[in-house]
Amino acid sequence: MCKCKNIIKAVSVEVTTPTTGQPYITITVPATTTFTAGLYRIGLFTTIPTTVNCANIVITNGTDSVNVLKCNGNYWRPCELKC
Repeated sequence: MCKCKNIIKAVSVEVTTPTTGQPYITITVPATTTFTAGLYRIGLFTTIPTTVNCANIVITNGTDSVNVLKCNGNYWRPCELKC
């Protein structure tokens, strides 16, 4: 039984490496996502290059953007794997 609740599936993940400063990752979520203070469960169904270290993360719905203040999890699987 899958216990996936309140998971937001990322629409895209883009890595930007400026000529000066640290790289940053922009995670785009559906436009219907509204941002309020709290925790978000965002499913990233794509890889992020291993060359990106210490990058700032920004989440956007195409209109509003917020900075990620705390990351939780790595290789987290929110549901059981189906065979």
